Amino acid sequence: MRKASNSRQLSPTNGMSTQTPDGGRGSRPPYFSRAFGELAVVLGLCLVTIFLIIPNQTTSGDEIGLSPSLVPTVCAIIVAVLAALQFAVHVMAGGGADETALPSIHFAFILIAITGVGLAAFRFVNAETGCSLLAVSAFLFMGERRPLALVSMAGAVATIIFLAQELGI
Repeated sequence: MRKASNSRQLSPTNGMSTQTPDGGRGSRPPYFSRAFGELAVVLGLCLVTIFLIIPNQTTSGDEIGLSPSLVPTVCAIIVAVLAALQFAVHVMAGGGADETALPSIHFAFILIAITGVGLAAFRFVNAETGCSLLAVSAFLFMGERRPLALVSMAGAVATIIFLAQELGI
């Protein structure tokens, strides 16, 4: 393919000019911009969490041992590191084969609705039912259809939640 002077390419089949996929910009591949945008959003939210939310929502009392803000801070740092690693792997791999097949916004809304149903069951029924319902419905939505796996997962989640409440762990 030959590149024309006005950022159009000549089609090898009929000599007709077509617009380049990046709109003529040609500076960075589209996967880099998308991956960098994801990294910027996640890192920004992690920084807001570490420096604003966690200090304002935790108090340091007279307890002996670890600070109450330690676990949330470590979790936010882990999320930031994983986002940076995902960005690095994504850029080094040159984008994914599924870059054009992005999930629709409905995917996120359905997962939010599933979470809401699980939280409502947690609040109004009991913790075991809510957590099991949340896990099973999320896995059903993501395509898991093996009944034994779903039933065993629901049982395991309910057992862990029950033991955590009864044993105080």
